[in-house]
Amino acid sequence: MQSFSTSFDTMVEQYTTLLQTLCDISESYYYLGRLDDAIKLLKIGEQLLEAKEVTRHDQLKLLLQSGKILISSIFYRNRDAEEAFATVTRAKQLAAFIVDEHGEADALDLLGFAYYYKQLMTKEGESSTPLAYCQQALERREVLGDQRGMSESSFHIGLIYENGDQSDLDQARIYYTKAYQIAREHGYKLEQSYAVRHLGGLLDAMQGDLEQARQCFEESLVLRQEIGFKIALPFSHLAVGEICTKQNELTVAATHYQQAEVLARELEQPVACILSQLSLGELYLAQQQCSQALECIEQAYRVAKEYHLTNWMSEATARREAISN
Repeated sequence: MQSFSTSFDTMVEQYTTLLQTLCDISESYYYLGRLDDAIKLLKIGEQLLEAKEVTRHDQLKLLLQSGKILISSIFYRNRDAEEAFATVTRAKQLAAFIVDEHGEADALDLLGFAYYYKQLMTKEGESSTPLAYCQQALERREVLGDQRGMSESSFHIGLIYENGDQSDLDQARIYYTKAYQIAREHGYKLEQSYAVRHLGGLLDAMQGDLEQARQCFEESLVLRQEIGFKIALPFSHLAVGEICTKQNELTVAATHYQQAEVLARELEQPVACILSQLSLGELYLAQQQCSQALECIEQAYRVAKEYHLTNWMSEATARREAISN
């Protein structure tokens, strides 16, 4: 008969292992784009946090992971942001209470990213709020020597400067470059993929350098494929497809848009799916294939309606009317 240790210290270690395993599995789900599965798993973990054998550091680890996944769902699933805010705020308070400086810096960055996504998706709020949180996180991570965190916070600050209510592309480029250099030097392929993807966007927008922009987009796509970061691949293919369209390589562009659409449907990413269909519609229109263009726009409209994305419904309607007229 197998014997079990009932000592308090042993059970603490077992809970540590269990919660770490839940976080690791949820991270795998995240990479695969299975956000709903990740959230369900982490909710099981949250039910365990009140056990007296669970340390506060283990509580913090799971709360930060839950917050990260919930924040990603704001963008990828058009999920309401309030649960993410509540979870990360709880993590921040816990980190301050137990004086976990790394955890508090992580929570500050997550809060900033949550406010950024909320503003991006709903047009509510001001960019000064996410910027303040991410700048605090960056300052703390610099003091702690957290290179990966420095790359992450720098990238998030770049996003806010690029897409916030007071766009400053020069500042965005500075922070993206910093994020990229740190990530490349230390081998953080995920952070590198994010930074180079947006550097490519700025090369296109600011300088019209399509060839350099394409190299950046393709580097990002390859990095994400290498590490199995499937969740972001639809947007990677969309970025490469857009540049190929501008370079008049329409067959290559169509292939990327089609790959983006297939992945977006598989991963249940409505915005990526809509963008893929609208982009394909533009390609067909450029080739005077109006019936195929209209079919793509109709599919985009149906997805927007299914997910109650009114802005995208309006966009699809406007494009359909423009073709019909």
